[in-house]
Amino acid sequence: MNYKKWLGVCICSICITINLSAESKLTGKRLSKPKKPYGIKDSLHDDDWDVTCSDRDYNYRQTKRRWAVVGVRPNPLNDFDLTLYEDINCTDSLSGSYLSGAKVDFVARDYHHLPIPNYDGVRINKYSGPGCAYVEYENNNETLEIGQQDFDWPVSDVVEIYDFNVNKPGWYTISLYITNSNLLNLGIGLFDSYGDADRALARNEMKASSDTSGVGGGERFNVLLDHPDVYGITAWSDTRSGSGNYTISILREPFPVISYETLKIDDDSMGASSGNNDSIVEAGERIELAVKLCNTGEVLSTPISGYLSTSDTFISIIDSTTQWYHLSPGNCAWSIGNFLFDVSPNTPIHNATFYLRTVYNSVWKIDTFSIPVYNAKLVYNAHIIDDDNTGNSHGNDNNIPEAGETIEMLIELKNIGSIDVNNITISLRTDDNMIKILNGISTVPEITAWDSSWCDNPFIFRVHPGSHTHNAKFSLYIASEQGEWTDSFYVRLEHPCEFVEICTDSLFFSYDPDPYTHEESKSFYDGEGGELAVVPPVYVNWHMVEMRGSVYTPTGGILIYSFGKIVAADPETYDTLYTLRLPDIPPYGNVHYSGLAFDYRGSGSFWYTIFPYDSLYHISALGNPLGVYPSYYDSITGLAFDADNFHLWAIKSGDPDKLLLYDVSDNTPNLILGPVEIHWNNIFPGGSGAAGLDYDEGNNTLIAVNSSVSSVFFFRGMDQAVSAWYPLCSVENSLIPNPWGLAFNRHTQKFYITDLNTYGSTAVLAYNYGNLDFDS
Repeated sequence: MNYKKWLGVCICSICITINLSAESKLTGKRLSKPKKPYGIKDSLHDDDWDVTCSDRDYNYRQTKRRWAVVGVRPNPLNDFDLTLYEDINCTDSLSGSYLSGAKVDFVARDYHHLPIPNYDGVRINKYSGPGCAYVEYENNNETLEIGQQDFDWPVSDVVEIYDFNVNKPGWYTISLYITNSNLLNLGIGLFDSYGDADRALARNEMKASSDTSGVGGGERFNVLLDHPDVYGITAWSDTRSGSGNYTISILREPFPVISYETLKIDDDSMGASSGNNDSIVEAGERIELAVKLCNTGEVLSTPISGYLSTSDTFISIIDSTTQWYHLSPGNCAWSIGNFLFDVSPNTPIHNATFYLRTVYNSVWKIDTFSIPVYNAKLVYNAHIIDDDNTGNSHGNDNNIPEAGETIEMLIELKNIGSIDVNNITISLRTDDNMIKILNGISTVPEITAWDSSWCDNPFIFRVHPGSHTHNAKFSLYIASEQGEWTDSFYVRLEHPCEFVEICTDSLFFSYDPDPYTHEESKSFYDGEGGELAVVPPVYVNWHMVEMRGSVYTPTGGILIYSFGKIVAADPETYDTLYTLRLPDIPPYGNVHYSGLAFDYRGSGSFWYTIFPYDSLYHISALGNPLGVYPSYYDSITGLAFDADNFHLWAIKSGDPDKLLLYDVSDNTPNLILGPVEIHWNNIFPGGSGAAGLDYDEGNNTLIAVNSSVSSVFFFRGMDQAVSAWYPLCSVENSLIPNPWGLAFNRHTQKFYITDLNTYGSTAVLAYNYGNLDFDS
């Protein structure tokens, strides 16, 4: 072992022990506790200090209704910072002191205005340097008074704090003198917690301070204390070395104390102001502002100058200066002139903060005050739905907007501002493609501040018959003399099946007289409604009926055969008006006639399919065969003809069902779209059940029936490609049990559905579809 090195360590160790012992004798304080690992919290006690060489969390319990302070003093060449927290877990910070270099950081808190006991946390952060720092919490019982008071400063103390109760505002001179030490280097300052919500203030937030004289020197500052309160006076030591005695001296000089008292707002449009003469600061006005000051001091003031400022972006100060005459003690006076400022027309409702700097008797002070700034603001408040079939409304009078209904809607606006609003115009808009607004304008004469009012006339809109149940968003654009606003709200659109009503003219019908013998109707598959160019020249429904018959052979046997016929029926009476026999099909297996569509060109013809074959059949209305063409896909269960474009739509049964589109302009089917999968509005993904199809040319709309869910589905805007299907009705008992075949007559606004496998007669139910002509 190196003896000199060992000896040096021992000597150093002895010196430290002696110094600490001496310190213990001088102060009577306990020595520093053994250091804990990083992150372990230490509890600090009154007049208690500790040493830390790294980051550390502390906490203390404040039990006295007094000022308290906690500080950290780094050793030379080190930098430590301090943050005070509302909780002992150090999560809710109050204030922090982060001076650079080896300076004392401290935070004081005024517990005169806080609940007691109070538990606060302290976090010490080591910013730089190789050494350590002293941490101290002080909650002194001493209260300073006018005059002189003597104190002892112990070695290693970081900071002290005293209560100073001010009953009379005035000009105060606060001094600190070191009376018995040439090693002490103390600073002194004053805290004022007035206006601070947490009552926690860092070193750089002192109202006044002095720390310039160095070791052994005295400190002094003058401060104007203009309101009664308990202030905090703190002293701190910039060095660890030294102890001794010091004196704090407080002198009070009678002085004028000028304070803001109240204000007066002028917006009468006379002089420099412009407004509505209600003495309220409002959007778009120019305000003349008079301010009253009072002298709460004990001597006469000099003439007073005032300077107004604000950081409010909605306020523009035009004239920021004014004056007051001499103010005698106990007297108040209004400003000689007025401040002048403009209020932005776009200002929100808020409190504008102003800063008034007054200069008198060679001193200055700043008062802060706030003025409410108002603006009108109209917002949506409520709406009423009218679907009662009177006036412009059309519906079932249940006050619910439903598919196919025409709605009258009243809207109530509320003025959440503080001024009246006049001559209001409301515009209603929506981007919902299931809603067509027929009347989107209404008015309100006036809505007073904080009041509400209904619009004069109802808005009118139509809900598309194919609308699915959803929340429709409406937007409001509101204009008035006082400003413009926007708002939005939602209206629930329903699609109840009860809107699809079974008509009173729904009947059973049979085909009599029947030109064939030994025949019975088996099923009805599909139909088409339209104005015919051939006999009979009335609006009819075309039905394709599968027939089954039998004949006796010469050998005494029975031959069973199956064929179809197309029947024209009066949609009101279901009288048979016209029949057309189709070629025979095999009378066995799951083979049957399926899709049917009437082609309006020329003298009229029919397109039909035989399930499950992959062919399209074409026959004239006079019974002359025209051709058989490949459909490229089998199991077609419905056809629909688009006479405007000479297109033939087909729906193919499968899993999922699919949609096909053919160009038949030259009477030869040419597939131009599909197969496109139908997911039935994603309610039944991958499902099947296609059992009928028709096309409404007036609205570019396909209507399909799904036998699996006994529902009718609707799709509008086929030029937008097949992307979504909307259910018209999805409750089974609203349709017949086995729907198969659908025909829509746009002239009567009805669609017709029959059921599969009815013998002897065919049940046909007609459904009132409402006003499908959505765009008219």
